[in-house]
Amino acid sequence: MHINNLITVSLFCCFVTSDSAAEECYMQCVDENALDTVSINLMAVDGTDGVHLNQYNWIVRKIADFRNVMPHITITVVSVDIKFMASEALHDLVDGANFYHAYVMPVGQKMGSLSEYLLDLGNKSLPDISGTENVEFDFGSLGKYMRQYNAKHDKKVMMLPLSTKFHSLYYRKDVFEMYNVSVPRTLQEYVEASWFFQGKDMNNDGEPDYGSCFPHRGVDSEHNFWDWVAPYVQSLGTSQGMFFDIDTFEPLIDNVAVREALQLWRNVSGPPETGSSSADDSNGDSSVVWDLWASGRCAMTLTDGTGFTDLFTASSHEYISSTISPGSESVWWRETNELLPCNETVCPYARTYPDGKVVNHAPYHTQNNLAGAINGEIDGDRQDAAYMFLQWIMRADNKEDGVLDRNTWESPSGDAVGMSFVNPTLLDSSIWLEYGWKDPATAEYCQNEKDMMDHPNVAMDLRVPDNDEYFAAVSQVLTFYFLDNSSHESDEETTRNATQWMKLAMEAVTEEGDFQEAIDAYQKQLGVYIAPPDNSGGDDGSILTDFAVYVIVGTLGGLISLTLLVLFIGWVIRIYRQKQKFKRRQEKAWESQIDEAEINGTVLGCPMSVILATDFMALGRLVHFEVLRDTGRLKTLDSIQQVKKIQEDFIILFLSHQWLGWGIPDPKNTHFDAMCATILEAAKLFSGGQGRMDLRKIYVWVDYCSIAQEQRPMQELAIRSLPLYSSISDMFIVVAPQAEHDNSKKNCDIDTYATRGWCRAEMMAKVFGSGLDNMFLCEAVGAALKPVTMDMLDQLDLRVFEGDFSCCMLKHKNTSKCDRESLVSPMLGIYSNCLKRDTADVKHEGMFTLETFQKDKERMFPRNFDFEKQHAKSFTLDRRELFGPLPEMMEHRVASNKAKAPKPVHSGLERAAVIEDHPIEVETNQCEVPEEQWESPFDI
Repeated sequence: MHINNLITVSLFCCFVTSDSAAEECYMQCVDENALDTVSINLMAVDGTDGVHLNQYNWIVRKIADFRNVMPHITITVVSVDIKFMASEALHDLVDGANFYHAYVMPVGQKMGSLSEYLLDLGNKSLPDISGTENVEFDFGSLGKYMRQYNAKHDKKVMMLPLSTKFHSLYYRKDVFEMYNVSVPRTLQEYVEASWFFQGKDMNNDGEPDYGSCFPHRGVDSEHNFWDWVAPYVQSLGTSQGMFFDIDTFEPLIDNVAVREALQLWRNVSGPPETGSSSADDSNGDSSVVWDLWASGRCAMTLTDGTGFTDLFTASSHEYISSTISPGSESVWWRETNELLPCNETVCPYARTYPDGKVVNHAPYHTQNNLAGAINGEIDGDRQDAAYMFLQWIMRADNKEDGVLDRNTWESPSGDAVGMSFVNPTLLDSSIWLEYGWKDPATAEYCQNEKDMMDHPNVAMDLRVPDNDEYFAAVSQVLTFYFLDNSSHESDEETTRNATQWMKLAMEAVTEEGDFQEAIDAYQKQLGVYIAPPDNSGGDDGSILTDFAVYVIVGTLGGLISLTLLVLFIGWVIRIYRQKQKFKRRQEKAWESQIDEAEINGTVLGCPMSVILATDFMALGRLVHFEVLRDTGRLKTLDSIQQVKKIQEDFIILFLSHQWLGWGIPDPKNTHFDAMCATILEAAKLFSGGQGRMDLRKIYVWVDYCSIAQEQRPMQELAIRSLPLYSSISDMFIVVAPQAEHDNSKKNCDIDTYATRGWCRAEMMAKVFGSGLDNMFLCEAVGAALKPVTMDMLDQLDLRVFEGDFSCCMLKHKNTSKCDRESLVSPMLGIYSNCLKRDTADVKHEGMFTLETFQKDKERMFPRNFDFEKQHAKSFTLDRRELFGPLPEMMEHRVASNKAKAPKPVHSGLERAAVIEDHPIEVETNQCEVPEEQWESPFDI
């Protein structure tokens, strides 16, 4: 358990001063209320980190106040690190321990993953006992969005929202009026206004100030980005979603609309945000930007509700006003992949302004808003107690929690956490005026929040497994995009590269997790989930056959009434339609996999990082990617075109090997020494017998040095590109000298190398891509390189998916995905290229042909595989689809010549493959790995 603290607040029915009186009163209380006394454990966010201290203090104080209303209830606060709240709750529920009875946690903490265990509050009512009239909250008074989406999961009320934050435009009303500038209604107008105010002195200190203040990188930057994307990609209501395609879960990030939003976002004029490319760099992060806003040096900003409370200053708050976030006059029409001007069809919820401008707004509702939920597996008394407590928190008379006293800059209760925005009653500006706030700014703010609560096109924050990983991956690409000043690319090309990178990074997060769990969660949060039909009755045809039989029998026998027959027909039709819709979704997902495979076969999904041979040999050992990157010793090649360009003057050696230690690829430098000798031998071969090629003309690719080790999504992208790296290199060398594994003490050589699944994938990519040309084997330090021949390959098994994978040896202990699944797309890409060569009758001596695949296709492309998963006390064995019908679909596409030519990806973000957060170890090509000692999810 990740439990940090427990506080028990015992709520007694009487309070006295003397010991004897206390005992007498206590006994009387127990006698009268023994049957009604209830104890509940409430999970809440830990406040010891300081960041969430206000939330922690708030919940403890709420419990203490609650005792005056319901004195027979004892609530124990169990504080848990915010990163582990969802997993801790899920483990408790799955194991059936039911230690936690209720939860107050950020909705973004994947509360949806707990939904099947939570109490459905849709029909929940308070018990008919004295005192409940003091805690009841009118759920119907919540805004439409709060009722339909923030409280619901899969159309069921699973949560009681306790706070909410919408992004809005906050601006200096006095400055806008002084210069007679209209308040921005669109993002384009926002950019124009930022440039107009840039450099003007707005706080009378004699210094030039800034047109806009919001962070492009660092904390909160990704949410500001999504705020800009929302009005471009979502126009048909909240259920349309803005992050993924609801049918295929394809990220909605690489399209013309996002590119336009991204260019506007980048061109906003504000304070300098320079410095290193590290997202941890403080120059330009949110704390710096907010300080500038609070000191009156900014004309406007885009942020959540804290813009009205935390960002106001005592001297200028009456000059600050707020309105709905700027929108867009055009939106992305997904069916045609084009930007269309707003009209009643494409923008049914748009605002039409007095000058006739039609603007689509999509107020962005940020994550980490608190919500309460109740364990559905506990007894009724505890459920009632928890429900009463959560209802009481939501009551309107708790106004002190949402209003800051303008004189003390604290809430009257002492712990402001911005809870008021859930309750419309608390958005009555008269309440705020009691505590020193001024109109009209306060009235405008309150009205704006109310409007957004009822807005039909609210852009809902992401609430799926690994949602933080999605945001982190996009945030890193945004940082590099914002700081990239490459002169070799146009803004349009750089922006296109950025959206392609973001899409790849998001797809890598999906592939690392559980795809079906992710898409189900996304559909459920939007209220569009359709459960897979029960196949026990057969396929589509059998359903209709059964239908016909039932109708005939029922009609002839007269055993059912006309009403029942109609109901039955309706039920069959609904089931049939659901099944057809699910089938279409599955087919669309397969088509997306085919598209991705074709791209993987011809386009670098991740830049290829190489190091000069002279620099490599000077290292003295294998050094991991991040160190080489930070010291500037890596050369990044963003596209195949760049690889070919550099190959005009240099050669690239691809060194393939297996690791000789757990967590350390080469503990005794056995492989490093062999690699250095291999480089010298390769230089002789490329000299044409005339001495040795200049080592400064040789680049080297080695897994540990060339693949990011500290960020999982970017690592996944590189892994998917491994087959392409190996096939486009000038020379492929297997480095497999006799060596002892440092931990297992087992012998490692060419035979053990060839048993590894990833090694087989690299060899297959090489021989199917460029044949046996320049493919060599190094079996000993100082020995001549041995050309790999067809006879040698015949001795090796190239069935990739029958090779050894460490994740399988570990029974997928720390991952929900098998490495075999990561290789489906690149292997399918190789097959695609092979099919196209065969169609064009292109042959190459020493190159494996299509026949190699097709004579053993079932084993080369297994339709399914067994996924064994180790749990804490047991293990499960699931039959998962691997390739399914994909090989046949690829054959049909190539044969019918319907495949579209893949668009090249030219990434101008030379550092985008590096993400500094959450370092992890990648242990690759192990000879043999005991389960208890190796826990990396990847086996390259």
